[in-house]
Amino acid sequence: STEKLTAVYNGEKKSYWIITHNWNTNEFACYKLNNAGITTNPIISSAGLSLTQGNFGTSHDAIGQISVSPDGQKIACAYNYSGIYEFYDFDINTGVVSNPQTISGFPSAWGVEFSPDSKKVYTSQWTEDHIYQFDISIFNASTILSSIDNAGTVTCSNQIYKSGYIELAPDGKLYIAKFDENYLATISNPNLSALNCGFTDLGIDLINGVSKAGLDNSPVFPLSTNFLNKTSNTSFSIYPNPTSNFINVEIDTPERVSKIIVRDVIGNTVFQTNQKLNTNNQINIGNLCNGTYFCEVIFNNNTTHTKKLMLIH
Repeated sequence: STEKLTAVYNGEKKSYWIITHNWNTNEFACYKLNNAGITTNPIISSAGLSLTQGNFGTSHDAIGQISVSPDGQKIACAYNYSGIYEFYDFDINTGVVSNPQTISGFPSAWGVEFSPDSKKVYTSQWTEDHIYQFDISIFNASTILSSIDNAGTVTCSNQIYKSGYIELAPDGKLYIAKFDENYLATISNPNLSALNCGFTDLGIDLINGVSKAGLDNSPVFPLSTNFLNKTSNTSFSIYPNPTSNFINVEIDTPERVSKIIVRDVIGNTVFQTNQKLNTNNQINIGNLCNGTYFCEVIFNNNTTHTKKLMLIH
């Protein structure tokens, strides 16, 4: 296998896909993991670049990040030696990877990560200082290629190695590893254009820590659709979001609402209120763990509105 390793959760099937890329082939291997254990026979998909190139033990295309989009429908890979990024369709129900879109011309390609809305991909290069934004909302290589824009430039004291992995955190920001530096770079508004994405070179001070090439590789939790019904024409809003303790849920027609529910990323109910609701309803979620949650407003006709909520203590 290779360095490329990620995971995505399927809320309907209560299982994970652990995804990696086999060496010396163009095969992705997807292993199912659930409460019964891990499958020993993965789903194999042949798609895109075959990993056979390199000048260090012929292995440099094994280097590079793999990421799954927050909606669970796309995969992105970086191939270091070939200087290629590839984007793929992913079927979260079958574990099949398909429809590769290849973008070449990026020496030492290393980091790849999606924006929270799954429409953009940000990339880094191990020996280059640019962070690029790719728009994949129209999913074909020529359109993606024409969309590429420079989101920011990292500064590193090392004369050779620059930036590594990029990770989407629960606060909706992207964090970028900078080799041998005391800071991570950040992108605070990754859904926006490269000009407005909020790139900051000295984004997070690690104090006594030192960044290298990697960052935490966390599973992706797409919103489970098994608890979403059709929508209604009544709206609501949440603030503050992110929050560290309380949220205020504002509803324009509270008389039409039966309850408010807060769920975790796999659909478990962590808070529910059935009392009479007002236009502004304050809910204490400070007892929950940091992470991503979904706040639902359930209407009297059983329709639902859902918004994503970030809790950061």
